[in-house]
Amino acid sequence: MTTPNETNKPIQTIRDGALKASLWKNRKKDDSGDFYSITLTRTYKGSDDQFHDSNSFSPTELLRILKLGDVLYQELLFLKGEHPEGDADA
Repeated sequence: MTTPNETNKPIQTIRDGALKASLWKNRKKDDSGDFYSITLTRTYKGSDDQFHDSNSFSPTELLRILKLGDVLYQELLFLKGEHPEGDADA
């Protein structure tokens, strides 16, 4: 479990313009192991001239979001040791 002085950072983040996908490794509360999660966000500059993240996407961004998610899904399979059969790099 993360102590108050530790910051949980993503183990991998990939971007496509303003779109961002991050892969996180977390510890179960009962310390019985780890689990992974993926966050998908869009960065925008607000009227306050500051950058913010949103979980809302336009229809034209959906394909790009799917592609980012697929890349991180493949990384997740690698981390869990679930390499696709026939992969020359596995």
